[in-house]
Amino acid sequence: MKNTRTQWNMIDWRKCEHDLAIQQNKLVIAAKRGDLDKIKEIQNQMVRMFSLRALAVRKVTNNKGKRTAGVDGKRWMRSSQKIEAVTQLKDLSTYKPQPVKRVWLPKPGKNEKRPLGIPTLYDRAVQALFLYALEPITETWADKRSFGFRKSRSTHDAAEYIRLMCASKYGKRYVLEVDIRKFFDTINHNWLIDNTPMNKQMLRKLLKAGVLEYNRLEPGEAGVPQGGVLSPTLANLTLDGLEKELAVKTGTFLVRYADDFVITGKSVEQLKSAKETVVDFLKPRGLKVNLEKTKISRIEEGFDFLGFHFREYPDETRAKGKKKGIFLVKPTKGNIQKICRKISEIVKKYPSAEAGTLTKHLNPVIRGWAEYYRTVSSRDAFRKVSNHTFRSLQRWVYRKHGRSKRRENLARYFKTVATNKTLNNWVFSGVNERKQPITLFQIGNTNFKKHTMINLEKFKNPFLNDDAGYFIKRSKSLVLNSVIFDKRKKQVIINQQGKCVRCNMPFEHEDIIELHHTKPFKEGGSSKLKNMQALHVECHRQVTFEQGAEKSGGRATK
Repeated sequence: MKNTRTQWNMIDWRKCEHDLAIQQNKLVIAAKRGDLDKIKEIQNQMVRMFSLRALAVRKVTNNKGKRTAGVDGKRWMRSSQKIEAVTQLKDLSTYKPQPVKRVWLPKPGKNEKRPLGIPTLYDRAVQALFLYALEPITETWADKRSFGFRKSRSTHDAAEYIRLMCASKYGKRYVLEVDIRKFFDTINHNWLIDNTPMNKQMLRKLLKAGVLEYNRLEPGEAGVPQGGVLSPTLANLTLDGLEKELAVKTGTFLVRYADDFVITGKSVEQLKSAKETVVDFLKPRGLKVNLEKTKISRIEEGFDFLGFHFREYPDETRAKGKKKGIFLVKPTKGNIQKICRKISEIVKKYPSAEAGTLTKHLNPVIRGWAEYYRTVSSRDAFRKVSNHTFRSLQRWVYRKHGRSKRRENLARYFKTVATNKTLNNWVFSGVNERKQPITLFQIGNTNFKKHTMINLEKFKNPFLNDDAGYFIKRSKSLVLNSVIFDKRKKQVIINQQGKCVRCNMPFEHEDIIELHHTKPFKEGGSSKLKNMQALHVECHRQVTFEQGAEKSGGRATK
C-alpha cells in the first residue's frame, strides 16, 4: 500500500485542473440561464469530488499564508497531513468551523490598524472548496467594472479604465471618492445568506464561527473576516449591482476594486446624487458611507486610488474642447517613500553580508515595485528609487570598509555590466551561493509597457471553456512581459511556450514559478538553459520526489 507521501506526490494535477474546469464551465452555463436548481445540483457534486478536495488543500498550502496557523496552531507542512485533510473533506455533515484568530496590521501610511482574521488551515480548505463552486456564478453575475479579486483582473485594469474615462477629449472631470466604514466587519449576515448562491447551512456556519482575540471569543454577528478565502468573493457579491444602480439613476460610472471605488461624473450635482444612491444601496446590506473620508475632487486637483495618483496636468498644447491638459497616472508620493524606506531597511539589515546575498534580498523587492508601476508614467519615480538605492549601497560599502580608499572599495562592488546590448556603469554586483554572477535589478532601465485592459465590451468569462483561448493568450502575454522574473527564468518560460512542462497548464501572472535542473548539480548538471525547466511550485515538488524515488529503487519515505 502506498504511504501518504507517495499518495500526495502522485496526484495527477492535470486531471484535477481538468475536472475543475469542466464543472465550473457547467456552472457558468447554468448561471447564465438563471437555473438555480441546476446550480445547486452541480455544487453538491463538486464539493464531494476528490480532484477538487485535493486542489483546495493545495491552494491553502501553496500560498504565502501556509505557515500561519489558526487558533489550533496546526500547519500542514507534510504530505501525510495534506492527504489526511483531503480525506477529511469528503464528509462535511458534522463540520463545525473554529473561530478565526484576529491579528492587527498597520494601515499603509496611517497610524491606524486593521483587523485580519486567520482561520485554521482546515477551515481555509473548506472555504477554498466552496469557493470553487461559488466563484463561477459570482463572476457571471458580477458588475462589468469591478476589478478586485476576480480571476484575470487586476488593479492595472482599474487604473487603465479610469485613465480612459478621464483622459479623453470630453472625459469626466469630477470624481467621487467613496469610503465605506468598517466594510468587512459590518456586512449583514442575513442579507448575505439570502443572496449568496451556495449551501446556506455551510455559509451560516462559516459566518457565525466567531473571532478569538486575547483568549476572548466574540460571536460572529456581522461581517466577514479579512483573511478568509471566501471573504473577497463575498465582498464583491455584496456590492454587485451598485454599478447598474448608479448608471440608471444618476448616469455616473463606477470603478471598483473590492470595497474601494470611485465614481466619475460630469458635475458636482451629479456626484452628490450618486452619493445618495450609494447610501440607499448600502443600507439593507448593513453598510454605511464614511462621510468624513468621502469627497468630490476635480481631476485638476488629482486623487489617489490603489496606490496610483491620477491627475490632469496643465498643457497648453493639448487644450482642445473640454480638455485642459494631459491626464497622467503616477505612483503616489507615499508609495515612493515607502519603497525607499524598505530598501534602506534591507541594506541596514545586512551590514556585513556578501554583495550577492544583499542583492538576492533587494532584487525581489525592487522588481515587484517596478512590475506594479511600469505600466504608468513612472520614469521620474523610478529614477528617484534608483538614486536612493545607489546612495544606500554606497553608504553600505563605506560602513563595511571605512572611508579610506573609497573609490577602490566602490569599484569592488559596482561594475560595468552589459544590459540589452548596452553597457551600464556602476551596477552593484556580486556572486550567489553557487558562485554565479548576480547583479542588482536596474529599475532606472525598466522597459515601460502600457497595460492592455481586459475587454469590457465583449465580456469574456475565465470559467467558460469557449473563452479559454482569450485568457490563455492574455496570461502568457502578462507573464512574458513581466519584470518580476530575471532574464534566465523568462527565457526558459518562453522556450516552454508559457506552459509548465509537468502539468501542461499555462502559467498565470500570480503563479509561483520555480526553475528545475533536469540534471542536478551534484551529478554534474549545469545552469545552462538546456538543463532548466520552469515548473509550478507543486509540480516542482512532484518532479523532485519522483527523482528521489527512482534513486532509492522506487521506495519513498514518509
